[in-house]
Amino acid sequence: MIRSMEQAMRVASRLEWGGVVINSSGNYRHLDQPFGGWKKSGIGREGVSVTLDEMTQAKFYILKNVLA
Repeated sequence: MIRSMEQAMRVASRLEWGGVVINSSGNYRHLDQPFGGWKKSGIGREGVSVTLDEMTQAKFYILKNVLA
């Protein structure tokens, strides 16, 4: 479990992934969260919020158990 929010955000911002889940598994997915990677990991993204914004580089940060 990452205990430093500053460290978690620094690492997450450098990852070239469509979504980052901090302190939990990747089983959580919100309806508006895009699914799909960057570069050669696929041919685009799926998800309600990215249908019209397919050419952007969206990233979500999911923070769980950080305000304890």
